[in-house]
Amino acid sequence: MIELIFSILSSSVLFFLFRLFPKYGVDTAQAIVVNYFTAFICGCAVNQAMPDVNGLLETNLLPYVLLAGFLFISLFVGMGYSSQKNGMGTTSVAVKMSMALAMIFFIIAYNEPVTFLKVVGFILAFAGIFLITFQKDQSSNKGAVLLLLFLFVGSAVLETLLNYAQKKLLNDYPESMFTAFGFLAAGFLGVCWMITEYARKKRTFSWKIIVGGIALGIPNYFSIYLLIKSYQTTGWEDTTTIAVMGIGVVSLAAIFGMLIFKESAKWNKILGLVCAIGAIVLLTVLSKY
Repeated sequence: MIELIFSILSSSVLFFLFRLFPKYGVDTAQAIVVNYFTAFICGCAVNQAMPDVNGLLETNLLPYVLLAGFLFISLFVGMGYSSQKNGMGTTSVAVKMSMALAMIFFIIAYNEPVTFLKVVGFILAFAGIFLITFQKDQSSNKGAVLLLLFLFVGSAVLETLLNYAQKKLLNDYPESMFTAFGFLAAGFLGVCWMITEYARKKRTFSWKIIVGGIALGIPNYFSIYLLIKSYQTTGWEDTTTIAVMGIGVVSLAAIFGMLIFKESAKWNKILGLVCAIGAIVLLTVLSKY
């Protein structure tokens, strides 16, 4: 349980940092590229060893690591463009609601039991996420709906991949290094992207991005690593774990926004938080009854 709590807290810290970057003139895109390399170093530190590349190749994990890295960076780029085309609120809903597809995979692949109270809990979780994150943003391009679809499906694939790797692929290979190599792959892809941006003179270098990337990379790594660990330690079905993770992050982000950044406490956010609390109670306390 403690791993899931700190995973939620780590993800919430990312929200806090993203809100601070514009205030201090940090280029978020470049900071995220730096954050991937920071996250890789964190993985090496957690594993207390140098990167085990041979082990990665011997266990046939390289294709999955490359897929994770591609999803890390492409989903970020997609969220950036979608925020411009569809608005931040609509984009957030698409990303967070992706857990529905991941839940369907968990139920089918692992034969998880589905009780009435769990179904009600899932419905409350989706309702809470939708109410907290949705805003009346207007899309300026109907074709951008395809981008939302990519974010919805891609986020679900990433969540499923991380879970499946922990359950079926890693065996004795440490989770710390699997996630670390995923971030390293994303970092190299991000460098390629930044090279094209510099060539087009759309970005300029600043030492602020190094500081911001390091600050971002530490909680980013642990948000993923601890989520993978929590599948083993909570004692819950994986559907419950990922649902609690999703509503926990969204709820804390909303609370941070209202208390620290003085965002308005709209009725939909308040109702969404009530739904989130109800979902957590149903999924974690009453789901076995």
